[in-house]
Amino acid sequence: MIHKRITQKEDFGKNSTAHTKQRIQTRVKNKIDEFISYILALSREKKIMIANPDVKLGDYLNTSLKLLRPHIGDISITDYCYACRRKIPPRYKFSGLGHYDLQHAMNAKEFSVDEFITFDKGFKLLSNIPDFNSVSVKVL
Repeated sequence: MIHKRITQKEDFGKNSTAHTKQRIQTRVKNKIDEFISYILALSREKKIMIANPDVKLGDYLNTSLKLLRPHIGDISITDYCYACRRKIPPRYKFSGLGHYDLQHAMNAKEFSVDEFITFDKGFKLLSNIPDFNSVSVKVL
């Protein structure tokens, strides 16, 4: 998944002219073409997979929320730090699938993954969601 926003600064001068506008449009088009070529090359090499662009983000998020809501996990209060092995002021602790976890699982299913390997123990709960019965989850 691409999460990083990348920007570049270009010096086109202070005066905006038709020529400057054309240079900017050309530069932007070339950068977009370069990015698309790079992504498509990675896809052809099977280094990345491209999600279905016809699925609207709102629909994708609504689906993940609908699947996650009945399996939200547990929120508890703890006053013990397992790392330093001592009592601490009370804190909330969440255990379970988070929305990003479920979205990763949705993506894996879309790309026909047979086995999902993770260090996140929350993914054990994925087996409780019928939509993911075809995906084997291995927590390391």
